[in-house]
Amino acid sequence: MSLYTDASIIITPNAFKESKLYSIKPGDGSGDMTVVRATTATRVNEQGFIEVVPRNLLQRSEQFDNAYWTKLSSSVISNATTSPNGSLSADKLIEGVGAGLKYIQIAGVTFTSSDTISLYAKSAERTQIGIGNSAVGHSIFDLSNGTIVSSSSASINNETIESVGDGWYRITANVIIAGAFGFQIFLANSGTISYTGDGTSGVFIWGAQLEQGSTATEYFPTTTRLNIPRIDYTNGSCPSILVEPQRTNIILNSQNFAAASWGANATTITENAGISPDGNNNANKFIPNTSATSHFISQVINSSSNGSISIYAKADGYNNITLLTSNTNVNYNLSSGTVQAVGGVGTGAIQSVGNGWYRCILYKVLANESLYISCGSNTNAGFFNGSGNGTSGVLIWGSQVEVGTYATSYIPTVASAVTRNADVISKTGISGLIGQTEGTLFVDVIPVVNAPADIVALNLSTNNSISIGMNSTTIRATIFNSGNLFGITGGDYIKENRYKIALVYKNNNSKFFVNGVLKNTNISNLVFNGALNDLFNYSTNYYEGESALNYNSTQLYKTALTDEECILLTGDTYNSYSEMATNLNYILQ
Repeated sequence: MSLYTDASIIITPNAFKESKLYSIKPGDGSGDMTVVRATTATRVNEQGFIEVVPRNLLQRSEQFDNAYWTKLSSSVISNATTSPNGSLSADKLIEGVGAGLKYIQIAGVTFTSSDTISLYAKSAERTQIGIGNSAVGHSIFDLSNGTIVSSSSASINNETIESVGDGWYRITANVIIAGAFGFQIFLANSGTISYTGDGTSGVFIWGAQLEQGSTATEYFPTTTRLNIPRIDYTNGSCPSILVEPQRTNIILNSQNFAAASWGANATTITENAGISPDGNNNANKFIPNTSATSHFISQVINSSSNGSISIYAKADGYNNITLLTSNTNVNYNLSSGTVQAVGGVGTGAIQSVGNGWYRCILYKVLANESLYISCGSNTNAGFFNGSGNGTSGVLIWGSQVEVGTYATSYIPTVASAVTRNADVISKTGISGLIGQTEGTLFVDVIPVVNAPADIVALNLSTNNSISIGMNSTTIRATIFNSGNLFGITGGDYIKENRYKIALVYKNNNSKFFVNGVLKNTNISNLVFNGALNDLFNYSTNYYEGESALNYNSTQLYKTALTDEECILLTGDTYNSYSEMATNLNYILQ
């Protein structure tokens, strides 16, 4: 017996690229899942840090001829030579005629004072190239001998140039000034980016990258950056696929508590005061001053629905932080990682995210009010009204206010609210991989919250579909056959626990297994008539509302597996994720 051999589709968190999650089986592409979100999002990476997906913050990272890159006294020839990855995808940057600057740029890129820029470049008629921004700082590199020529400003430093073969170099530099500037790639000559061009000379370029942090990581190719599957390491060393509903963070300047959108009372905010949950030195320190008064920062919340308020916090002299609104106050202990006290109508929760950081969460009905954040030595659910010492405080980062009954992954904001769309992972037109009159549908999943969800489905139709899901408390399967509804229950579940679930569907003999146990059968007059064409790992607004889930594996079998096979598949003996995904860590394709 080989469950791997018998499976028609196996999906795990393995290889992916933009808009695509590759199947382990089949390996010919016919089972690859389409990923749609149309926005960026965040995940927890292998190092345990929160990062934007993808980490490359530039769009069109190889398509320099695209209109996304504006040109100043320069032009681009696409696919002009072989790139460092061996494909004919490197472009040629050609200088214009006359004197002055010659560059291409992505305008309005927001730097955070701890970013790294990088580019692959190869000499042609010109041998020098620059990266950075002409207004705030740029670095020049020599591609004929692999040397750093110059740096124009203290705002750009720590340059490197590394040979990657065939005349190609990867050049990098750190940008240490925050603000919205253009990411520019310059042609250079004789150590300057302003010279007289001939209209034909140039250099080859490929693989531009902007990322947070002081070190250039492995290059990640992008087009629009908007449909990257989130391979998430929240649960430890084994990744899972994170899928969530649409949410909007309505708090402005979610990381910059010194911004004008945050009011402050008897409080000092020190920027770049510690390493935040994203691994960079960009946490703010909230320091109550020595006045004997209420110490807080605040911002108006423009919403009147059920909401989740959250902030990441770490003790730094004081152990307590409080979230307050007009009728709710929750105090959190950042030493013990506990909710210290609750006052009013809301509820609180606290989650450890590593390195002494906690995510402090407040659930309540929002009422177009202000959010107050206070910290100090107080352990009650209220403002810290004592005198601070001017040095002790709490590190804070990543505030979020979202409409919904639970907190989802962090959504960074600056000057306006930001929406993360729902993750939709699907594959259509695969009737040949789905058993039409019998089969087995399997999912290995961790529900992040207790919320309704159809977590995997064959077809999306109230006439003809099969799904495994969870209502507010119970695991269940739903079968629509010729418009007739059949339901099978699989017992209660607990959020953040792992569940391996198999639904066997077969004429007059459907069965439901959860974690190695046969939970239920359905032997009614149910006759399957086929027309199952599509597989959905998650889809917004399908039957029962929203949920957040971590998928370890989804599998399909074209036959009804035996009881013995299903007990093995869903039990502890056969770990469907780790055994099938051994050494298949996600890679870039």
